[in-house]
Amino acid sequence: MADEKQPFDFGDLSRRLGELKFPEIDWHELMAAQQKNWAALGQANKVWLEGTQKIVQREVEILQSALAEAAEASKDMMKEDDARAAAEKRLELAKSTFEKAIGYIREISEAATRANEDALDVIQKRAIEGF
Repeated sequence: MADEKQPFDFGDLSRRLGELKFPEIDWHELMAAQQKNWAALGQANKVWLEGTQKIVQREVEILQSALAEAAEASKDMMKEDDARAAAEKRLELAKSTFEKAIGYIREISEAATRANEDALDVIQKRAIEGF
């Protein structure tokens, strides 16, 4: 029985793994690469945040403009005595408001896309540099 091999004898595997030669790791180079990765990520976040701030500023401008237009439109409608003319004004106002809203949505979505693409460009450049 002493001559029987164990079914899970890893001696040969351990010997073969010991014979493998792995390249040495330059830890300083690895740390420098990681620092560059973190710097690129920080830059990407900064670019994205700047784009997001521009979007928020634009949304505030749009809201202020919309409130001013609504106040002016309500003043105009209060002056109208003819019900048919008032209804036509409301319809025209609703139509123009809807068209402006679609334009604003398009503008904001394009700005958000640009902000995301600009941030992604920073990360892509670092990834390419890393390869």
